[in-house]
Amino acid sequence: MSDPDPGGDGDRPGRADPSRSGGTRDGDAVGAILVAWRNTVLAPLVEHLAAVTQDLARAREDVGRLRTERDAAVRERDRARNQLAADRALADQFVDLLAADAAGRQPARGDDAGPLAVADRDGRRDQSRPSARRHRLGTALIVAAFALALGVTVVTGYLAYVEWQGPTATTRARPTSPAGNQEFVDVIEALEREGLEVQVARRGVRSPTLGRPGQGAVADGAPLYIFVFDTVAEREAVTAAARADPTTVLPAQTPFGTPVVTGEVRVAAGSNVIVALVGGADETAARVRRAIAGLA
Repeated sequence: MSDPDPGGDGDRPGRADPSRSGGTRDGDAVGAILVAWRNTVLAPLVEHLAAVTQDLARAREDVGRLRTERDAAVRERDRARNQLAADRALADQFVDLLAADAAGRQPARGDDAGPLAVADRDGRRDQSRPSARRHRLGTALIVAAFALALGVTVVTGYLAYVEWQGPTATTRARPTSPAGNQEFVDVIEALEREGLEVQVARRGVRSPTLGRPGQGAVADGAPLYIFVFDTVAEREAVTAAARADPTTVLPAQTPFGTPVVTGEVRVAAGSNVIVALVGGADETAARVRRAIAGLA
């Protein structure tokens, strides 16, 4: 019996089908493109969304704390108003008592008709001396009580005015953060104490070197990014690498293509905080270094 394909290749083992090998190469190329797109686009985007989610959670905590302080201030203001109303009512009662006492001590007219009337008045005066002393003592007590009530009213009224005006009328001391546990607001206050004009920016980045998100701000017109660590030890573990090559602290651009590094990057570290300043004057950089170095 003859071979059905004496001169052809047939389905000989060890010989690859050209069409099949070409499809495999195309599939590998598509897979490589998808993996590269995932690593260069999706992964940074997911990290950025995670950083934004953390920032939103912290903002919600701050809003809740501020609402609690506001409610406490409103309750204190209402209490002061009620106390002021009660003190005013008490003062009105003292004024009425003083007026009644003054009216009761007015001498009667038309009773000086002759010697008998004079003698009668003298007798009444002798009998009324203890009563007069009691009247004077009562009047003195009423005046002292009125003065006390007036003082309480003035103090209470001032406190009510301060509570009504809110934080603009008086400066409320914010609780001091523990040493080695500084927060974003502590960094902002430290920068402002150095004379820098600071605005909080609505943007953040995730540092490829520090492995955590950083909140954006602007100091004297220069962008900076604040990275807050859980402990001082965590910050110290990455400080050397950040100072050795500050350009690696920040990504070149955001996942959406917005440039981040637009000038020289200078790093300052202190407590549990690292700050990366982009551009800016030398004086601005020096003030930022002093502010961060002075954190508890």
